Amino acid sequence: MTNGLSLLDLTELPAPWRTVMTVALRETCISFDDLVQAVGTLPASQQINEGELRQIVEALSARGYLVEDTAANGRVYRPRVTRRSGRKMSEKLWCALEDTASDSARESSDPPAQRPARKSLWDSLV
Repeated sequence: MTNGLSLLDLTELPAPWRTVMTVALRETCISFDDLVQAVGTLPASQQINEGELRQIVEALSARGYLVEDTAANGRVYRPRVTRRSGRKMSEKLWCALEDTASDSARESSDPPAQRPARKSLWDSLV
């Protein structure tokens, strides 16, 4: 079981599974009967028979991509989507950006004659 479905996970699912998840993602929660009806309205190439649909829903539930709930009108399924984790940049990157910013600020306040000569990109590669 996973923490839910990420966008990358969705693109890697087999086509019938992706179809079920796409339909489920359009709703807050959906019953199996409503899912059968919704899939039945799709183009013929995307339609899935009820038996196969039941197997797909069970597999998606087992993986944690669909959460099964009991509602007043019976069993419903909710898509479980992962939260996007914050990106943490390395401390070295922040230090390098900070150094570059402070160098630029210092150079812009110095008269042109006092500015240190910058290395060209070519010089730094050699």
